[in-house]
Amino acid sequence: MLFLYFAGGALINPLLGVLGYMAHYIIGPEKQWWHAPLNPLGIRYSLIFAALTAGGIVLNRHKLRFKKLFVRQEVLALLLLLLIWVLTLLNPETVNRYTFTDHPSIKLTKVMIFCLMMTHVVTTPKNLDKVLWLFVLCALLLGLQAYGVPRSAFVGGRLDGRVGGSDFLDSNALAAFMVASTVITGTVLMRSVWGGKILCALSAVFSMNTIVLCRSRGAVLALVGAGIAIILGAPRHFRSRLVVGMIIAMVGMMYVSDDQFLHRIASISKHAGSVVAGSEASDRSTMMRIEAWRGGIQMFKDHPLGVGPGNFNQYIGLYSPDIQGLSPHSTYIQVIAELGLLGLILLLSLFVNGLLTILKVLRTSNELPDADRSILQWSCCGLGAVIVGYATCGLTAHLMYYEAFWWFLLLPACLERASDCAHEDALLLSTVVVARDDELTSKHWQENDGI
Repeated sequence: MLFLYFAGGALINPLLGVLGYMAHYIIGPEKQWWHAPLNPLGIRYSLIFAALTAGGIVLNRHKLRFKKLFVRQEVLALLLLLLIWVLTLLNPETVNRYTFTDHPSIKLTKVMIFCLMMTHVVTTPKNLDKVLWLFVLCALLLGLQAYGVPRSAFVGGRLDGRVGGSDFLDSNALAAFMVASTVITGTVLMRSVWGGKILCALSAVFSMNTIVLCRSRGAVLALVGAGIAIILGAPRHFRSRLVVGMIIAMVGMMYVSDDQFLHRIASISKHAGSVVAGSEASDRSTMMRIEAWRGGIQMFKDHPLGVGPGNFNQYIGLYSPDIQGLSPHSTYIQVIAELGLLGLILLLSLFVNGLLTILKVLRTSNELPDADRSILQWSCCGLGAVIVGYATCGLTAHLMYYEAFWWFLLLPACLERASDCAHEDALLLSTVVVARDDELTSKHWQENDGI
């Protein structure tokens, strides 16, 4: 019923299609017990959502509010997609991988189409607020799922492949998304009334528990990076509340932690020292990761233009036979090995421009009405921290071809357009008020002249 509502409603209001698509991606209904009777139908939900959202955009094109066809963040993303396609055509075919899933060039093309629809639909503070609340609710659902999974869902003590959509089969990707959702949840909590605060608090608790169950060191790095960013980037009158909220979150995370999680977190500095010193790591997992990074750097030296998207796994065995087929476990190593130096520059440009866009919106939002100002300023805090968090998590996790990663990279474009619309509305309102005052003043003088 929710699918019919959001998909059908997309033709009337494209925002419903965007929200439905995101919810489907995050929750992964096909993996849930309540979807079992519908599995034989083979419904392609994502395709239907995307198609109906596109149709809704065409039907409601005159109601959509965006000045420029593309803003800088979108241009950078499209340039990176163009580079991916060029390298796909120039490099050898990807083998023994992506047999049952889309090749990165195909997947990112689909992702970019949706992201561009999102950035042209989510263009007002209220629409942006609905997207952020969607993250809060979906994170709560994922957290509840993770809380109730059986022991068989854990591989090596880590929650793996049993919660959320298909991109969350990797525990690092799930943990990174839960970190992003936790940050967004915290900022939404700060500006909500008590009912919203309670819902956000529940979502945050179960999200933090899921992060612990994933045992992801990259996610912990993301939390640290996001925490530092949100304190440094937030307006001064927000900081005291943010610090209190972060302390409560840290205490809560320690409460739900167990010995295995604490041991993995305590080993971060030791393993980082092994990487810097170039010495042997204390465990096989970390040593394999270091070998993958070294192989990736050598891969870039041999192929400065990149070996092609998705080809890291089939090339790494040439540099280190012991880790044949291993993933890069670093977004930056993956990008520079597969897409070359230009690809890395474009990715870093997306991070930097996204943060600059957020800072610009934060600086110019003070003169807006209270409701819009609150949404935009807290959204700036949350999205800026999320981008820094993903950039930090990318040091030890390969996130390049996960869809949620691109949502957060392009949400600054939504924020920029929402800010523009809020300023237009404020200007229009002030013009109407001035015109009304002038009319009342003129009427007053006419009445006095008559007297």
